[in-house]
Amino acid sequence: MKVSSVEEMRNLDKGAIEKFKTPDTILMENAGQAVYFVIHNEFGIAGKRFIIFCGIGNNGGDGFVVARKLLSNGGIVTVFLLGDSEKLTGCAKDNFDTMSTLPIQIERLASVEQLTSPLLYC
Repeated sequence: MKVSSVEEMRNLDKGAIEKFKTPDTILMENAGQAVYFVIHNEFGIAGKRFIIFCGIGNNGGDGFVVARKLLSNGGIVTVFLLGDSEKLTGCAKDNFDTMSTLPIQIERLASVEQLTSPLLYC
């Protein structure tokens, strides 16, 4: 498996968007779907609890897609959002807004230090 740097991944995304006319919304949905399939195949979903940590960038948007997919297949999902949801933009914001309408618990964190307490219950 190849691991890409941040810059390489941005270039790959940009190439897919420009060369193949793939909308960034599709790229984000595909990334979230791929993560969902790995979780499904490795652990199963129905009735299990999942915690997803998301920032306010596009990787966070991928996490929002994963949360939605897990919920729709019987998972019990909590999302920890590190950062201000008002700073979300583009398809990350769209996926956050969609996820926010679902029965997914969203915990907003202002700093990493706030994670100590929730992690005690994992």
